[in-house]
Amino acid sequence: MHDSFKFPLIIFNPKSGGGNSKKLFNKYYSFLKENYVYNKIEVFESHSKQETIDKVIEAHNNIFDLIISIGGDGSISTICNGLMKINIDKRLPILPLPCGSGNSFLKDFNIHSIKDSIKKFKKNNQTMVDVFLVEEINGNFKWYCINVIGLGFISNIAKYGEEKFNKLGALKYIFSTLFTLKEFKPYDTKIKYNNYIKKFNSKKVFFISISNSKFTGGKIMIAPYAKFNDGLMDVVILHDISRLRFLNGFRKVFKGKHINDKGCFYFKTKDIEIHANPEYLIMPDGELEGKSPIKVKVIPKQIRFVI
Repeated sequence: MHDSFKFPLIIFNPKSGGGNSKKLFNKYYSFLKENYVYNKIEVFESHSKQETIDKVIEAHNNIFDLIISIGGDGSISTICNGLMKINIDKRLPILPLPCGSGNSFLKDFNIHSIKDSIKKFKKNNQTMVDVFLVEEINGNFKWYCINVIGLGFISNIAKYGEEKFNKLGALKYIFSTLFTLKEFKPYDTKIKYNNYIKKFNSKKVFFISISNSKFTGGKIMIAPYAKFNDGLMDVVILHDISRLRFLNGFRKVFKGKHINDKGCFYFKTKDIEIHANPEYLIMPDGELEGKSPIKVKVIPKQIRFVI
């Protein structure tokens, strides 16, 4: 372990990557023990979001000086929600080790494996990352997001994939796209942004993504110009096009070439409010929870990553 850290806490999510993280955990743990034997490493196996949040809150009052996340984007996101309940000057840094089905957030840092994570960790690279606060307007759901919020076709794909193809890893997004399209109907959507002064209205919105980093769903470059520490969210809306053009545009998102296409509305903002009929199912950081109408705002540079 880097000399700056002596007492790491591993938070391990055995359900990440469709259960694949359980297979990888021993490999990760053995690597850490073999290379950093002088450290006492505690492992916490979490089985729920609340367990993780409670452990993070408890950890800052103990001897721990680092949280090692073994899981995917959802695991990192849940740890961040625990940290956001603690004063910023007492929040522990996170070392994320990729173990999910997509690991989208880490791709902005060119991290694809444990070797990539440890290589950067040895250099003690640390950076502060923005978070988004998403809140239901008519409900109680509130969540801090580190990567992306998806609505519409995106969240519908995730729901189908979770129900039908959860064991296929990143491939589940491709299969789910094909099956979801058959039954999909666009959303009548009203949006306010930039201090809720600017407006966007469309009766035919296919999807909305609100991004802090470039990737979602593994290799989908949904927001090619996003920066995780610029104090802004990158919003992409695909709307008012034929289903055929929608398919063509959706194909382009894998390489980030959709931004200038007809029917793609892209902008940066510090805040946004979204209303729709029917209501959108919300997907914050890859987890399906919450529904529109919602408000989202950026809170700059809140979480420290060793990355």
